[in-house]
Amino acid sequence: MVTKTRVVLDLNTRVKVILASERDKLSVKQIMKMLNVCKTPVYDILKKKTEILMLWENCVNRKIKRELKKTANEDINEMVWEWFFSVRVKNCHGSGPMVQEYAENVAKKLVKTEFKASNRQLESFHERHQIFLMNFVVNQVM
Repeated sequence: MVTKTRVVLDLNTRVKVILASERDKLSVKQIMKMLNVCKTPVYDILKKKTEILMLWENCVNRKIKRELKKTANEDINEMVWEWFFSVRVKNCHGSGPMVQEYAENVAKKLVKTEFKASNRQLESFHERHQIFLMNFVVNQVM
């Protein structure tokens, strides 16, 4: 018996599955043949369609294959992202230390004493939100 290897579909493909099901009225079997996958991922996508569509609307990188994992300080991360996005919309440039300072202030407001806006936290923020053109000023030990 030949078993199929597990296929992890990217976000764009997941949205195509939802559209094929709803707009094109394709059956699960037809979608399975179209993508050469088994029925489980198709059913999982259709079951989580609202989450997938929300992620697709809000996500910069639509080629991701896994959902973004929640961080321990997700509330801080969301508030910092909203602030950073508002700064960028005003055509201002944010630097790494500015992001770290704002994150520290948010953590104080939320009484999160264990939070530290470290360089690693800044890198994670950068990776999570696919920020490539940012003036990161990170202290490096040489």
